[in-house]
Amino acid sequence: MERFFVYSKEHNKPIRLLVQMNPGERMQYLTCIVLSWDAEKVFYIRARKCDQGKPPREIPLSQIFSADYARGDHGDTLQFQEESKP
Repeated sequence: MERFFVYSKEHNKPIRLLVQMNPGERMQYLTCIVLSWDAEKVFYIRARKCDQGKPPREIPLSQIFSADYARGDHGDTLQFQEESKP
């Protein structure tokens, strides 16, 4: 999962997390941009236009079960390298 956290933070790209917000509730997908993380929590902002400008949220790492690229993203980082060339 940490690989996806790094990808999201370095490229400011959303990723999709499978989370269980509260014990006993069903699992759900959360599309977010990771700002930082440590051994216990992940700090993120939601990747929705209506959530722009809102303060970052946090989720315990124990409530995250998997991470994946967001819909339509394939993790092609070569495009970022080509854009930075003069």
